[in-house]
Amino acid sequence: EMLRSLVGSEMCIRDSVNNIIFSSSCTVYGTPEFLPVNELAPFGKAESPYGETKQLCEKLIDDSEINSISLRYFNPVGSHPTSLIGDCSADKPNNLVPIICEVASGKRESMQIFGNDYNTIDGTCVRDYIHVVDLAKAHVMAVNHILNNTKIKTAYNLGVGKGVSVQEVIDSFQKVNNLEISYELGPRRAGDVEKIYSDNTKINDELGWLPVMSFESALESAWNWEKLKNSNKISLKKLKMTKVKLEILGLSSSVDTQTGSFALVLKEEKGERRLPIIIGMFEAQSIAMEIEKIIPNRPVSYT
Repeated sequence: EMLRSLVGSEMCIRDSVNNIIFSSSCTVYGTPEFLPVNELAPFGKAESPYGETKQLCEKLIDDSEINSISLRYFNPVGSHPTSLIGDCSADKPNNLVPIICEVASGKRESMQIFGNDYNTIDGTCVRDYIHVVDLAKAHVMAVNHILNNTKIKTAYNLGVGKGVSVQEVIDSFQKVNNLEISYELGPRRAGDVEKIYSDNTKINDELGWLPVMSFESALESAWNWEKLKNSNKISLKKLKMTKVKLEILGLSSSVDTQTGSFALVLKEEKGERRLPIIIGMFEAQSIAMEIEKIIPNRPVSYT
């Protein structure tokens, strides 16, 4: 992932791309001197290779002639409220909320809190958790902004401006979803920043963006997504190698997933009608659910 970020940035510069929205990270700040941290804070010593890569990418872009906006994510959590799109790590997730979800689902027996002796409210690390839907809306605003400005090179924080500890995340997840999470306390982990949370003043003033989704709704949607993944066994990798056939009351249709981008082709008497489906990690059942929304009152079966 880190290599792809660097190569992608260099390719954009080489191929004379005019505009770029870069997915950066609050890790560029390292351990900030002041909190909440704003965009004027200097890059600190990177606490991880990931953070160092984000710093290098931003510097490459800043030194180029490309119009750019770097969006410095804090900690995105949750999924779309429909539970049709959500986190899908290529391997084992290493972010807190997906790990909690795997413990809740039984994929993991337990989880570990790395350190409870930090100078925070309960001794565990503090982060700024932003709902992924708010994050997506910020991207739309950033795209509109860069397309309406002939020369721009800037960065924006994307957080909610409030710190939440690891212990508070676990406690809130249990309360919101009415279940228990098995965890144990362990030693500190190298590379963990004690606490960091965002000052969103700049993006609010310049783009009018504010987070509106609650932390609790993020935890609820994350768990709903995890349950949906568990109930459907057809993976994206498998879907790419086949066609999911659906029957929609008198209309034959298929979803060709070889490219990983989904579109439904309906064969009718007057010809074919192509319906785009949201790009994402869709299972067969999820595709059927989406079609039922597009064409109401027509039951969908899938194989």
